[in-house]
Amino acid sequence: MANPEHATRIRSGLLACTISTLPRTGVLKVTPPDLARSEELRSQAVDRLLLRLDELYDAVTRALESQSLRPVGNGCGACYTCCTAEGLSAHHVHDLEHLAIARRLGTALGNAFRAYVERQRDDAGEYLYRVCPFHTAPSSAEGTGGCGLYAHRPYSCRVFGHRHLSGTRLPDHCVYEGRSVEVPQSLYFSGLPSALAFRDLQRTYSALVSPDGEESTVAEALASLRANAIFGDPLDMGVMATLEGRLDDARRWFLEAAASSPESAWPHFYAGTLHDLGRQTEAAAEAYRRAVAIEASNPRFFLHLGFCELELERYDEARRCFSRVIDLNPHDSNAQGFLGYLLLAIEPARALDHLEVASTLDGANPFFALRLGEALVRTGRIDDAREPLCRAAADARSAREAHELLRAVEPPPDAVDLERQSDL
Repeated sequence: MANPEHATRIRSGLLACTISTLPRTGVLKVTPPDLARSEELRSQAVDRLLLRLDELYDAVTRALESQSLRPVGNGCGACYTCCTAEGLSAHHVHDLEHLAIARRLGTALGNAFRAYVERQRDDAGEYLYRVCPFHTAPSSAEGTGGCGLYAHRPYSCRVFGHRHLSGTRLPDHCVYEGRSVEVPQSLYFSGLPSALAFRDLQRTYSALVSPDGEESTVAEALASLRANAIFGDPLDMGVMATLEGRLDDARRWFLEAAASSPESAWPHFYAGTLHDLGRQTEAAAEAYRRAVAIEASNPRFFLHLGFCELELERYDEARRCFSRVIDLNPHDSNAQGFLGYLLLAIEPARALDHLEVASTLDGANPFFALRLGEALVRTGRIDDAREPLCRAAADARSAREAHELLRAVEPPPDAVDLERQSDL
């Protein structure tokens, strides 16, 4: 989740500054937004994450099989209590896993499985799926049946049974009874195979598909973090401390997270948001660069680095960052809007392309409307400029500059009268 205070500042502040502050030299060639190409790049990035998910699944399977905990064959089926809505409380399936299941087994079954996992109910309050839609009752005659998802089962299903957290227990008659390893909840990430890598994969996918790189409100984020705080993940503890204003604690947690997971980019990203909160823009930019160096396919990292580069007046670097975000996530309105803003003074036609996309994606943003109107003025489309400028003028934050632009494009009354007389 992004630093909410920082997000508010950049959304409402930077686009309001005057265009004259931007340099008119050092033009960086940026092609008009090719959404089809951007979607292709994002699809490729998602495909790479799905391949990484398969690699993690294989690593988990190898780790568990090496301990001889796994029953021969498909161990699910004889009991199947954990395959029911009533017994599902210990399972969580991430969106990337839902995508993998839908791609491999079909959208209809994928949607049914999501409804089951989320324990959705009908109007009468009954579960839509009391039993997992992939479960087939074992046949007493043939001894077949069980989990039809076994080869593609999600992470929580893979580790459940092999491991159980302290304070929980296996269902009665579970085939893993007597072989399961109890893991203290505070050792979740060290006691479950590939748990940290799986967490980072989830976060990267969320950043890739989230429209503006924002995951949740502060209240929602804190509620989730507090619920998981028992797992002792230093990264989550640091984010929670940041949101609660305990910045020194957050700094210590992020240092611990970086030391314990050197392959992870997220501790550096969240350390950057901490620097942003303290208005330490150069330090924030350096932290974001470390994150980008580790994980170059995460649009959220480039977005925040772009904000820092803009604040530090390194405009070519800011343009490159926002262009990279658009390559990875063309639906990020901030990247589209800020790139358009940076191009206004030097390449207004290309700026117009990006600002039209930004205003379409986020029609409520008065600054996108303001800059769209300015781009239309700069490209000679005066009549088209009036509508977005009027929208911007209706918001107090952008009203002054919008009215100035409207006065500049509206002909003076005397000129209108002379034009009418000449038509007679």
